[in-house]
Amino acid sequence: MIFYMWRLESRTKTTETFLKLGNFSVPRALSTLALTVDSNQYAQLIGWIDLRVSSSGLKIRNLGHLSACDITTLYAESGALIYPSLFESYGLPLLEATSFGLPIIASELDYVRDVSDPVFSFDPTSAVSIARSVKRYLGRKDRLAHHDAWRVLGSNPKSH
Repeated sequence: MIFYMWRLESRTKTTETFLKLGNFSVPRALSTLALTVDSNQYAQLIGWIDLRVSSSGLKIRNLGHLSACDITTLYAESGALIYPSLFESYGLPLLEATSFGLPIIASELDYVRDVSDPVFSFDPTSAVSIARSVKRYLGRKDRLAHHDAWRVLGSNPKSH
């Protein structure tokens, strides 16, 4: 599972670009894209996403607002973090993913590299560029190493 730690307050150009991924033959290995949008606070945004997901070909699961414990579980269970941000920010999800040793697929913007070292980067305004980065990541033979490390440690939490 690749996840997007979504901390957006409204529909944005990044959101629209990101949801176009289904148009670019992202392999079925991208079994689930997990979002963390608070459905109570952003019901209209969730409705907008649901309408687009039905025709996108992507399997998207919204986990809603997560506790700190649930966020830890999500990082442990995920294969990668995707971070398609257009805006310079501190990038807490980038720091969290780095601390878990989770591969990062992120916008090719300077601030991203100030706080992390993405395995692949992309133009956040281009669904084609995002799809290519996801495909390159999914084609890596070592992409399961993160999960193997958790299994060896005996710490991989059960799936939700």
